[in-house]
Amino acid sequence: MLEEIFGQIDNFTPAIIAGFGLALGIQHAFEADHIAAVCTQLTNSNTVQSKKQLFKASLTKSSLLGAIWGAGHTTTLILVGLLVYGFTLTINKEIFSGFEFLVGLMLILLAITRISNKNILKIKHIHPHTHKDG
Repeated sequence: MLEEIFGQIDNFTPAIIAGFGLALGIQHAFEADHIAAVCTQLTNSNTVQSKKQLFKASLTKSSLLGAIWGAGHTTTLILVGLLVYGFTLTINKEIFSGFEFLVGLMLILLAITRISNKNILKIKHIHPHTHKDG
């Protein structure tokens, strides 16, 4: 289906192309890897809350995280798009598969850190005094 649409792209107005891109972006945002990554960042396994409390407490946090996540994706797409267009590059299947593999590794890392309740990427808090909890 997408091949048919891309084959006729010369007949579309810029507004239709932008709308199509937006629709594909929205569909992509709700794919399982994005939902898993965002949920992992929003939830805290040592906090016991009802779903309703969790939703209310994290609405602002999730909105901000979603905006930052979207801005990061948009920036990456624009930069990669400009590089591909500017240097007339082709991204072959092997490179694409490699990136997909890295996404899988990132999701596994997020799951491990959430299950173990550790943040291995967090900068350690170091200064010359001790805290009650260590």
